[in-house]
Amino acid sequence: MGTETTFNAAAIASIIAQRKAIPGALLPILHDIQEAVGYIPTSMVSAIADGLNLSRAEVHGVITYYHFFRQHPAGKHVMHG
Repeated sequence: MGTETTFNAAAIASIIAQRKAIPGALLPILHDIQEAVGYIPTSMVSAIADGLNLSRAEVHGVITYYHFFRQHPAGKHVMHG
């Protein structure tokens, strides 16, 4: 088993569809996905990029730039500094 846990891809696709038309949709979409799943699944970066007509590199860059986005499920205890 990899580092990603099971998540609902249909729920993520729904989040993308609901938010993609708003200006600056990437950050709200990433926040909604992380709230729903607990992290941003790496396997969904392409779907996010395609839905927003962005490159995978642009989406990955935003995810890795902001410290509050996780690319893997959080551990049992999460500390914020």
